[in-house]
Amino acid sequence: MPASDLPQLNQASPRAVPIHWDACLVEGAVLRCVDTCAREQARAFRAERDRIYAVREADRRERLFADLHMKWFVRLGMDRPIVAAVSSAGLPDFPVHVIPARAVGAELADLVRIGPERFVVIRVAADTLADPGRLRAILPHELMHVHDMLDPGFGYEPDFPPAAAHRPETILRQRYRVVWDTTIDGRLAGRGTAAVSRSEREVEFAAVFGPLGRDVPAAFERWWNEARPTHDAIVAFILDERLHGHPQEG
Repeated sequence: MPASDLPQLNQASPRAVPIHWDACLVEGAVLRCVDTCAREQARAFRAERDRIYAVREADRRERLFADLHMKWFVRLGMDRPIVAAVSSAGLPDFPVHVIPARAVGAELADLVRIGPERFVVIRVAADTLADPGRLRAILPHELMHVHDMLDPGFGYEPDFPPAAAHRPETILRQRYRVVWDTTIDGRLAGRGTAAVSRSEREVEFAAVFGPLGRDVPAAFERWWNEARPTHDAIVAFILDERLHGHPQEG
């Protein structure tokens, strides 16, 4: 992600390294939340917001709107699920940027390098940011991706080795994602915090690794119970010749 892709951000939330919030995302989430909060809170918010419309200078008016939305974002506790999840994820104190996802269901967390600097980027939809239950469910899974990427024992590499050059990259990335997600949810299940059930993940795994035939259940069991997965082991698995020939008879 180039630096130009990081939008203008507000800053809030006490933490060793502050969490930065996209101003448009905060506005969208607050407006959704105000529609469902107590009548007195909604009335107070709208009264403050209406007064800002009287400000004639456009730049100042936009700054006042951004400040208002950030104030209510914190007042309504909408920052808390992400602050709590980031604080408990065991990540280094890299800056965290919370920016819009393309849509609900497209939320993710990633580690981004811009020159010598590294950032944790959390992409989330405004509707999800306004839904703390859903947010708390998806954040541990997404932040464990970042945790693995930073773990020398996992050994994450963004590119596949030369041995994968003759295989379709789209298919390899899908298979890699499914294995990685399986290991993450297996580890989270051991802590009682998995948002996706074992049976749901097993169905997805079987659909992607069907060519393994009767070996699919054992393969799933291996990855679901893998406490210390590695990038190299996942790559070796998805390059298994059985996945690139004809399915075995089950």
